[in-house]
Amino acid sequence: MSGIFSFIGIIISLSILIIIHEAGHFLTGKWLSFYIKEFGFGYPPRLWGKKIKETIYSFNWIPFGGFIRFFDSRIDGDGGIGEEKSFGRQKIWKRAVVMSAGILVNFVVGWMLISSVYMVGMPEGLLITQVLKGSVAESNGIKSGDLIVDFGEVDGFIKFLDEQKGEEVVLNIKRQEKGFSIKFIPPIDEINGGRFGVFLSKTGIKRQGFLGGFTEGFKVSVLTVYYSVVGLIELIIKAFTNVGVLRGVVGPVGIATIAVETSKLGFVYFIQIMALISLGLAAFNIFPIPGLDGGRLFMILIEKIKGSPIAMKTEMYIFGSSFVFLLIVALIITVKDIAALF
Repeated sequence: MSGIFSFIGIIISLSILIIIHEAGHFLTGKWLSFYIKEFGFGYPPRLWGKKIKETIYSFNWIPFGGFIRFFDSRIDGDGGIGEEKSFGRQKIWKRAVVMSAGILVNFVVGWMLISSVYMVGMPEGLLITQVLKGSVAESNGIKSGDLIVDFGEVDGFIKFLDEQKGEEVVLNIKRQEKGFSIKFIPPIDEINGGRFGVFLSKTGIKRQGFLGGFTEGFKVSVLTVYYSVVGLIELIIKAFTNVGVLRGVVGPVGIATIAVETSKLGFVYFIQIMALISLGLAAFNIFPIPGLDGGRLFMILIEKIKGSPIAMKTEMYIFGSSFVFLLIVALIITVKDIAALF
């Protein structure tokens, strides 16, 4: 039962990160005097809403994330509001700032969270992210989310097992703040994923002071966004030649599952994974894909270059078709993630 509550808690945390992203658009829009028709928590159909001044604040039936709806006379008509307040009639630099705000907010939130982790510090170790079936690790009761505390480098652990093959070894493990040891004999021949049968990720952060924490946090945040963007580009390129690479892609359910396992190690690990997710959202939204912030920024750039707005019919077709595509991809990934739980 606690696992279910943890999963729900992670989903709520993910929703908060998305709402914070939308709040970046909302607050910047309000600051620049945009007419905002609705700030929605979750996705329609609407459950409840209250209008305050010109904006409806709504809670919706699909309880994940949120959205902002700016007034656009091309879609909403004049409605007595005035075409001059339409989103498409605002100055290009204003629209660019509003569209960039969500990305910036996710980056800043990720930076602050990572910085707090550096200020607290994390014990060094190797985090087990996956246990292979039929492996030595599985037969010894090792689970995803366990921490090997004897080693700080993956290469060092692999070298140790190679040197000790055929001989009994003792390994100290940490699970949900509790420690225990296992004894096993690394097989002479590598089977089921090597001599232990797990996927590992290095963890551990040396404690920094207040200023040092913010400095290191910023460096790590920039690098995380950079490598996330590079990784996504490589994934897209590889997907054209090998669709199978998409099997490793996870959606909200998969991310939540990983976060639940990681958070079992302690609250600081939960903060770290939330920071990485927030930075990942920033990186993902940079891409010039219609339906994402980067896509809207790209359309604004095209408008600036050609000197006139893109035809409404063309814009609606581009964003409508891309939204349907992204929705289908999200559903496929979600179904895959749910199936992996059973």
